[in-house]
Amino acid sequence: MELAFNLNSKLSEVSEGFSQTAALIAVAVLAPFALGFMPGIANQLVVGTIVNFALAYCAIKVGGSMLKLAPLIVLPSIGAYLSGIVFGVQTSSLLYIIPAIWLANAAYVFLAREKKVVEASFAKASMLFAYATGLVLLGIVPAAFLIAMGPVQLATGLAGGFAAKRATA
Repeated sequence: MELAFNLNSKLSEVSEGFSQTAALIAVAVLAPFALGFMPGIANQLVVGTIVNFALAYCAIKVGGSMLKLAPLIVLPSIGAYLSGIVFGVQTSSLLYIIPAIWLANAAYVFLAREKKVVEASFAKASMLFAYATGLVLLGIVPAAFLIAMGPVQLATGLAGGFAAKRATA
């Protein structure tokens, strides 16, 4: 009985968070489709900044548990994969990195809540770069992911985070 109540409580938090962040989730998920005319790294820089803005903005503005931001933490990477645009012909390799993106987004949100944009950005980029390095060394993803999951993530984390911090000031 207690387990069912606890599960309902957690699902309620996710649902409440989704309703509070739905507009920014839509923007973050649809950005790769809408900006499909932009090539490779330029696309990732713009889309990544939009996603990181949404993550940081909601982290600062939406109170409560991390579960409230779970849809925002998870859905943008699925949008990037489904669009097939951000990573072009290498999009199938993104499947291997999506779980790490979720964890890195959660770390980013956790630190961004305290408006620690620099720390959040370095944590996210470091986690993704380390994971991508392992996959590259194992021959699972191409080396191009090292740039995408390292310096580009750092740049988009900083840009989106500082924009969100300013928007919530």
